[in-house]
Amino acid sequence: MRTTLIRHFRILAIIAAFAMPALMASEASARTCKGYYNAGTGKWSLTKPGARLSSRAAWRRKVINLHGLKWASWTLSRNRHYDWCDQNHNGKWKCRALARACKPL
Repeated sequence: MRTTLIRHFRILAIIAAFAMPALMASEASARTCKGYYNAGTGKWSLTKPGARLSSRAAWRRKVINLHGLKWASWTLSRNRHYDWCDQNHNGKWKCRALARACKPL
């Protein structure tokens, strides 16, 4: 019983190893991305998650102004991250979001 489970696990691992590049390629081909980053700095917020949300909204507004609505999805963007999140002396947070804008094909 145990050897059968191990054998099945190995077969699934091999299938997954070969399937992943194909899945990743189809995901990559499903969008066109800019070769550079756009940044958005949010407003001061009481919480860090709120500051991150604000910075993503600022990123989205900037991308819409530069490239149009089709490019403004944070979810579709590549290399998305927060460059920094700072807390001031009043305990409020401010973040800067960075990402390469992408649009679906």
